[in-house]
This record gives sequence, C-alpha cells and structure tokens, in this order.
Amino acid sequence: MASFDLDVKPLLGTFIGIYTLLLAAFTGYASRKKWFDFALVDNDLGFLSRSTTQNKLVLPIVRGIFFLFGLVIIILSVLGITNNGGIYNFSFYTVWNYTALVTLFFCLWLCSLFQINSVLFRRFTWILFGIAFTNVFVVDTVMWGVLYPQANSTMRANIVTVTGVSTHGVNAIMMLTEFFLNEIIIVRSHVVFMLFGALLYIFVTWARRASGSLTYWPYPFLETSVKAAPYWYAGMTLFMILMHFIPYGLSLLKQKCFNLRPVGYEREGQRLLANSPEIA
Repeated sequence: MASFDLDVKPLLGTFIGIYTLLLAAFTGYASRKKWFDFALVDNDLGFLSRSTTQNKLVLPIVRGIFFLFGLVIIILSVLGITNNGGIYNFSFYTVWNYTALVTLFFCLWLCSLFQINSVLFRRFTWILFGIAFTNVFVVDTVMWGVLYPQANSTMRANIVTVTGVSTHGVNAIMMLTEFFLNEIIIVRSHVVFMLFGALLYIFVTWARRASGSLTYWPYPFLETSVKAAPYWYAGMTLFMILMHFIPYGLSLLKQKCFNLRPVGYEREGQRLLANSPEIA
C-alpha cells in the first residue's frame, strides 16, 4: 500500500486552504450575479465561429492548421523525437497547458465547421479559450524570464528544441493569431477558471510527490518545505492574475478596433424585456 508523505509548511497549507475556499465562494457568487456573462455564448451560435476578416474560410483553415500542428508536436514529443529523447511529461505545467491549447483549437475548429447547439460545449470552449490565452503569457514569461536565464548549458539545449520553442513561443503566435481573427472576447471574471486549473495542477503535483510517483519538483518555486514557499505560491498567484489582464486588455482593444457588438447581450436584453411583467 502506497504511503503519502509531503512536508508542507503550515503557513503554505493555510494559504492554499483559504485560497481554495475563496475561489469556490467567488465562483458561486459570480455565478448567481451572472458575472461570467454566459449569455454571450448561450444566445449566439456564431459567437465562437465569426471572424473579423471578410473571407469566411480564413478562420476555419487557420484553426485546422493550428490543431494539426499542435497534435504533431504532441505525437513527436510522446515518441521522444523532438526533445532529445525525452517524453511528453505531464509533470510540467507547460505540458498541461499545451494540451489544453491543442484541445481548444480542435473545439474551435469544430465550431467553424459545424453548428454546435450544445450550450455546455460552447461554454467549455469559451472558458478554455480564456484559460489557454492567459497561460500562454504565464508559461512563456516564466520560461524566458525566469527559468531559461538560470538554466545551465545542458538544460538550455533541452529547452531550445522543436518542442521547447513550440510550447514556449510558437504557442503565443498561434493564440494571438486566433484571437485577432475571431470575435471572441475575454471577461475579467473568467480569471477564476484559470486559477482553478492552476490549483488542480498543484494538488496533482503534491499528490504525486507525496506518493513517490514523482521524485522531483518540476519547478523550484513549487517546493513546499522551504521557508519561502508561502510567498512563492502567493506571488505566483498574483502573477497569474495580472497576466489575465493582458488578454483582457487586448480584448477591449479588439472590441474598439473592430467595433464589436456582442449579439448575445442584445438577445439577452430582448429576452428579459419579453419576459418582464411590467412591459407586458
């Protein structure tokens, strides 16, 4: 029977516990207040498929190419071809997010090719869009701004590979291209979904370390036994929240430049007016 042993500083454990409760509470409150603006995607079948270009073929073609490219990178990585004989290692947050990115492009491609009537599928795709977009900035900034400068020559050689550049550079190009070709907007409150994703990664990593199935910390700032651990975790949380405002700001810019007027808001307003007893 597997034993579980993980040295977590009391302050860190307290922080993660309170943080998880606050996220859950905020999610429930935001849902009741309709801060997630799901009316945008619920009331507009074209929300995920409309393009800012006149040529309607551009967006589905780009989405198909990006999905197939990402799938090839994953396959080559699993086979150990593109990372100096390594594997597609789910110990790393980068791998989680690149998998999410490829999944996103597949979902968006389906939205371009077919009329998706499932509200749950459209909501999932929109949420995944916000998560993937924010994490592109998180992952790439941490890699090139923190990890790469501190890496030795061997580690740098492992980073600057087809897989490394694709997951820490090309990913941003893909996401930005997709973003400015579509009419999808980013909502501030969706930051909570990205934070839940990061929290899931933390819990899985802790569980694997405690069980012994993972013998190393994928990132030095995840180490739970050092005194600075609570501050590292709090700092990374704040950093991720700040990163969310990059896509949010770009979304405001896109709405202004392309004069986007979300159809879902208008239809939700019409529905509320039609069901209002005062108007009737």
